[in-house]
Amino acid sequence: MNKPETMETAATYLTYEQGDSIKCILIDKEGKCCFEVSFLETSTPCLVRHLYRDLSDCENNLLSTRTKILKSIVEN
Repeated sequence: MNKPETMETAATYLTYEQGDSIKCILIDKEGKCCFEVSFLETSTPCLVRHLYRDLSDCENNLLSTRTKILKSIVEN
C-alpha cells in the first residue's frame, strides 16, 4: 500500500470473504477500522474507502480467532 499516512495508524489488518467479494481492512491501535478495500474476482479494487468505524461482529470474531490461533502457535 502506498499510503504512508494510513499505514502509520494501522496496528493490524484482516482479509476475509464476504458474499461475492474479498475485503481487506486496516485496524488502528484503538481497534477501529480506518481503511477498507473490496475486490471482486480481480486484483483491481472495486471499492476503496477511508473511514473510521467500529468492527462488525464478524470482524471481531475473526480477529479474536486469529489472535487465539497465533497465541497457541507461539506457546507450542
